[in-house]
Amino acid sequence: MSTGAAFFPGASTAYRYDGRYPGLMQEINCCVTHTTEGTSLPDYDGGISAPSSTLLPDIPAKKIKVYAHFPADMSARALVDNPNTEVRTNRNNAHQVELVGSCDPARRISWGTRKAGVDYIYWPDAPDWALREYAVYLAWLFTEHNVPLVSTPRPWLAYPGSYGNSRARMELDEWHAFKGHCGHMHVPDGNDHGDPGSMRMDLVIGYARALVSGEEPTPPTVPPTIPPAPARRRRPRAYRAIGL
Repeated sequence: MSTGAAFFPGASTAYRYDGRYPGLMQEINCCVTHTTEGTSLPDYDGGISAPSSTLLPDIPAKKIKVYAHFPADMSARALVDNPNTEVRTNRNNAHQVELVGSCDPARRISWGTRKAGVDYIYWPDAPDWALREYAVYLAWLFTEHNVPLVSTPRPWLAYPGSYGNSRARMELDEWHAFKGHCGHMHVPDGNDHGDPGSMRMDLVIGYARALVSGEEPTPPTVPPTIPPAPARRRRPRAYRAIGL
């Protein structure tokens, strides 16, 4: 059974994939944040690996455009889903969001000829406006679908230390019971990606709570600089972009 609005207000439904890949209707209670490792809207191989929604920053306008690919309470397809285990990751009451941009420190300043903060967002250093824009989406998930505004107690590690079987990765029973917000780096059972890295989800959740309560959010603090842990280097996946 599903309740609440199916789509975020004002979201584009131009790239819906539920007709081609209908998912399981479920009562969502958690949200998984990914980064696309690209600079424009992906096509997700025709929808076969699409999340619930993609959030595309409009940097000059300091706004985020939401593209809804599946109804909010329908299972999406952006996680590795092991059919041989009791808990199916994509179908574990999980809503999934892809943030267009990167979490790879190699792209902190530039990405080829593109400049971070001008042509794309490096999410661990995302500007405050982008975090607040994402917070609006999280506040909507709470208001419409009661997704708790809490983070996993697991760390949000910097990439590439977040890749593979890191200390951020949940155990299977932990994932099964989880409610709230986590990243792709936290999801177990065949998932090894390290996105969205060390982005400030503490601030995003704090801003979302303030929106829901009507209170003024606490000003952001600068986190200590922690170098990425040495690890086997493998970039998060990158998708082919849709021409807009």
